[in-house]
Amino acid sequence: MHTDTREQQPLAVIRAIIVDDEPMAREYLKLILSRIGGVEILAEAQEAVDFLEKVRTYDPDVVFLDIHLPDKSGLDAAKVLSELKKPPLIIFITGYEEYALPAFEVAAIDYVTKPFSQERLEKTLDRVRSRLAQNHIGDQAQSTVLGRIAIRDRDGAKLIPIEEICYINTLGRKVVLHTASQTYSTHYTISELEHKLRGFRFFRANEGCLVNLDKVKEVVYEGQRTYELLLACDQKEQLIPLSRSRTQKLRELLDF
Repeated sequence: MHTDTREQQPLAVIRAIIVDDEPMAREYLKLILSRIGGVEILAEAQEAVDFLEKVRTYDPDVVFLDIHLPDKSGLDAAKVLSELKKPPLIIFITGYEEYALPAFEVAAIDYVTKPFSQERLEKTLDRVRSRLAQNHIGDQAQSTVLGRIAIRDRDGAKLIPIEEICYINTLGRKVVLHTASQTYSTHYTISELEHKLRGFRFFRANEGCLVNLDKVKEVVYEGQRTYELLLACDQKEQLIPLSRSRTQKLRELLDF
C-alpha cells in the first residue's frame, strides 16, 4: 500500500517574501502555498526597492521574485541580493520562458512560469528544503563553535555559550546580547543572529528582539490580545513584548 510521507513527516517551515506588482498574482501564489503548507509569508512587495529593504529586515529563507517590476528588473534585484552576506534563495516567477537562462545565471534555485500548478510548486519547495538543510549544517558548523557565539572585542573575541543567552535586542543602532550576568554589544544584525541561532531554541518575539525559549517562565496576557514574555535568567526577570504578528506562531510552538 502506498504511504504519503508528506502527511507523516513534519515539514520545516520555509520563511518567504513574495514580490510581484500584481496583487491578484500575489494572492494566487499565497493560496497555492497555503494549500501546500509549511511556508510562512513574512512580507509582500510590489517594487524592488521596498523588497530589498524587507529582505534586510526579515532575513527570509527564500523570495518568490517576479522578473518584471515597476522600478527595476527582478534580475537586477537578484544581483543586489547576491552581494548580501547571506542572501536568500531565489525563485523567479514569470510568464515569460525566455528569461530562464538569465535567471539561472544569477543563481536562482528555480524558475516557475505562470500559471503555475500546486504540483510544480511542491517540487520547487522540496528543492528549497534540500538546499536549506545543506546550508543549515554548514552555518551551524561555521558560526556556533562548540555551541558558542563569537563576540568581537578589543582583545579578539569572547565565546558566549548559547545556552546562557537570555535574549538579544536592538538598542539604537546596536544589537545587544544579554546573559544573566552581562551584556555584550555585537557586530551582528538581529537578522544575522536569528539566522545563526535557527537550529537552537530562539524565537523572534518582535521586530527587534530574539528570546531564548528555554528562559521563558510565563506568557503574560495584558488584555486586548496583547501578550508579554516573562523571562527568568537566574535571579533576574525580564518582560519582553510579543508582537501580535508573532503571537500565533508562538501559540503553535508552545501549544497554548
